[in-house]
Amino acid sequence: SATGAAYVPVDPDFPADRVAYLLEDSAPLLVIRPGHPVLAPGPYNGSRSDLPGITPAPEAAAYVIHTSGSTGNPKGVVISHRALANLLDAIAESLGSGPGHRLLAVTTVSFDIAALELFVPLVTGAAVVLAEREEVLDPLLLSALAERTAATHLQATPSLWRGITDAAPGLLDGLCVMSGGEPLPADLAERLATGGARLLNLYGPTETTIWSTAADLAPDAGAPHVGHALHNTTLRVLDTWLRPVPPGVPGELYIGGAGLARGYLGRSALTASRFTADPHGAPGDRMYRTGDLARVQDDGTLRVLGRTDHQLKVRGHRVEPGEIETVLRGHPGVADTVVVGLPDPSGAVRLVAYVTGTATSNLLRPYLAERLPEHLVPSVITELAALPLTPNGKVDRAALPARRPPEGNGPARPGTPARPSSESCSPTSSASTAPDPTTTSSTSAGTRCSPCSSPTGSAPPSASRSPSATSSSTPPPPPSPGPSCRARSPAPPPYGGNGARAR
Repeated sequence: SATGAAYVPVDPDFPADRVAYLLEDSAPLLVIRPGHPVLAPGPYNGSRSDLPGITPAPEAAAYVIHTSGSTGNPKGVVISHRALANLLDAIAESLGSGPGHRLLAVTTVSFDIAALELFVPLVTGAAVVLAEREEVLDPLLLSALAERTAATHLQATPSLWRGITDAAPGLLDGLCVMSGGEPLPADLAERLATGGARLLNLYGPTETTIWSTAADLAPDAGAPHVGHALHNTTLRVLDTWLRPVPPGVPGELYIGGAGLARGYLGRSALTASRFTADPHGAPGDRMYRTGDLARVQDDGTLRVLGRTDHQLKVRGHRVEPGEIETVLRGHPGVADTVVVGLPDPSGAVRLVAYVTGTATSNLLRPYLAERLPEHLVPSVITELAALPLTPNGKVDRAALPARRPPEGNGPARPGTPARPSSESCSPTSSASTAPDPTTTSSTSAGTRCSPCSSPTGSAPPSASRSPSATSSSTPPPPPSPGPSCRARSPAPPPYGGNGARAR
């Protein structure tokens, strides 16, 4: 803000080719590298010069975050100062953040939710505690850091939260828990809501500035939802022709309002396809096509059901894997799951569910049969010790085991390769062979890489401008500020031990 320039975060742990591409794509004026001084070393001569009084325009770029692209190259999302300021104001209001609070930052700066961790404390008078990489990777070290620095808030993906609750459940004591970035399983939500002082379930794509909805989830709340729109945010659940669907009916989620990104850096055609005119808003209003399947519930809260870009055809039926995943996550023995479609030797698609937790296929098959039509019940249920994750902590579909897994051995440890087989299948359309439909087995979590964005759809023949219960242009207020989340004494010094810095 002081210079009027936008920042482009690049994770120094990225492969060199990816770093080179990000620099080429964003064409920065200045690169700040670890271990390289920004200013030339030398004696201070006593002179100083004040920065010019630059006030960026609301629509000026604040930062550019690169997300995975369907072509394989990341695409830069340009976020304005207006959009960022709106998000910070909404989250600060929801959290009741202020002096005395300490937010423990665990997210790599190249992931957009890191902006919340760094800037919300800055604008509210709270402090940020920066966790070192080894502390983020070790729940016991992270718990010790939280205790030592009297952290009051922590934001993480459900995958990271599960590791924390499994290894260091004491970290939750008195903590305001913020979860987002992927679906929150019901069993994990219960553990977080019971163990912490408060659980805030957040949802939003990068293109709408970090988070767009928030839900305060209490213990025994049942299947988690994502709540209501943050202020100055519009949610619309629409059908293929951009017509609002009634409450309870699934449709594609579109988001509008102050949080919309300017678009994709240097990609005007892609911007035009994903950021479209809002036929139900005022002239000039835009909305972002999320590619997420969602429905508005009777109480007005939003439930996200999965991705539309993983849509499958099974025996002539249109199948959304997210619907099956939602039902599986409702089983108490399922920690997490992902469902994909794999071709059998004839080329027909069979559904394969990968699950973690204690539930076996013998338990899950009748459970699913009681809740889903026959064509939605997976042919294969594969038990994993853990789902593969991207560097950002999300489930990595591309890294799911591609070969037929070993039979009858129970869940394998993460990193254990699946047993090679002459019959193999792949989660992509290039595969030619699928596991036997009766097989239930275990295998590894695999390697990590980034998921792809959803394709665009065809233009609708018409669109109604009439209001609907699913159009949340004036949504209920976001969650009210919660109580003080942690009271530990004595208060830590401004700088914590082991390199953790409270600012």
